[in-house]
Amino acid sequence: MRSLIQLLGATALFIAKTRADESIVHDGQLATPGLVIVNAPQPKTPLGGDTLHISLDVTANGHLPLNLEDDSPTRIHNISIFLSSYSLGNNFTVTNGTAGRDEASLGNILEQEPGSTVKHVNWVWPDCLVGDGGSDGDRGNYNISIRQYFRLNDEDHYTIYDLPIAVTNGIPEDDDRPSCESLMNELLSPEEIDAEDANKVGFFLDPDSDIELDYDELEDESSMLALSWVMLGAVFVLAIA
Repeated sequence: MRSLIQLLGATALFIAKTRADESIVHDGQLATPGLVIVNAPQPKTPLGGDTLHISLDVTANGHLPLNLEDDSPTRIHNISIFLSSYSLGNNFTVTNGTAGRDEASLGNILEQEPGSTVKHVNWVWPDCLVGDGGSDGDRGNYNISIRQYFRLNDEDHYTIYDLPIAVTNGIPEDDDRPSCESLMNELLSPEEIDAEDANKVGFFLDPDSDIELDYDELEDESSMLALSWVMLGAVFVLAIA
């Protein structure tokens, strides 16, 4: 079934546009240039602990159903996440759709937590980020770089959203931590990435937006089966009448 949803933001309150990191904040959520909404972490948060925790809404903040047809005019194809720092020259894979050895990098996060509109990424910090306070070695300022490949009203887009954080809180030593070398990727310059051109689609989930999302929801198999039985029963009744 094809449906249209209009994102009305005329009554939205407590909206703050954080120009410094090009985020649009609404009730603690971050809009991105795409269909993903970031619930956590917040920009420039000092982080540490055992894992990096990222919470993403993958239904355009409830404006899309979770299950969509493969050829739906609007849908997320895939999400990749990296932890990168230009000042430190590091670019670690968090998830690129395929689980790494010993799950050092995560698999397809869209397939995690089936039935949930929010996907929780819990990525084990690699060994070079172990420490307590300060910004020694490879610890310091990073971006959680969220790359989305998605279709918006029959047009495909690839966007890049960098969420700044600080790896400055304590991260304990653990023999199970993956090596930084196993997660390292080439760090491309901003000019090579050309995020500005990639992100021309803009923050279309801004609460002030009136964009319409055209989509095809995947029919529920159990509902279709129940309907088939009802139709079969009706045919049987007519046959013996």
